[in-house]
Amino acid sequence: MATNLGLGTCWLGGTFSSSRFAQKIDLQNNEDLPAVTPVGYAVPKISAIDSAIRNASGANNRKPWSSLFFKKDDKPLPVLQAGRYATPLEMVRLAPSATNFQPWRIIKESETNIFHFYMKRAPGLKQLFFMKSDLQRVDIGIAMCHFELVAEEEGLKGKWNINNLLLKGMADKLDYIATWVGSN
Repeated sequence: MATNLGLGTCWLGGTFSSSRFAQKIDLQNNEDLPAVTPVGYAVPKISAIDSAIRNASGANNRKPWSSLFFKKDDKPLPVLQAGRYATPLEMVRLAPSATNFQPWRIIKESETNIFHFYMKRAPGLKQLFFMKSDLQRVDIGIAMCHFELVAEEEGLKGKWNINNLLLKGMADKLDYIATWVGSN
């Protein structure tokens, strides 16, 4: 909606003063504020400092398709085998993530539109930012949102299931998050 209004947004997690936001929203002791999304007018040209920060964080570098999306046999999922889900998966690949770790890994069931979302944790990320929030969980949520919204835009129906699926192979080293079950 913000983009349609000509506004820019970005995710800020761990690099903002949560105390000021906490006061504004009356954050309770048992609640956490892991990230915020400022909304405003994007500047036509970013400053040299912003450009340096963007380059240092690797914001322009995304992992290749072959290191994020897999078949059940742990082999990379070819774009053509993703079928109508190639665009939603590509939007997941381009989704923002904390320090560009892109912790999501997705395994597609053979001959179906079933996609298992996993998280490959980046060791030390939480300690790196001295935070109590788990930004990698925020990242996977953003990726899932990208997947679902683009699938909907592409006319692909489906729903999320959480079934603590344990697959052999690569998935043994990952944290299971959820499964998208496509109905078409």
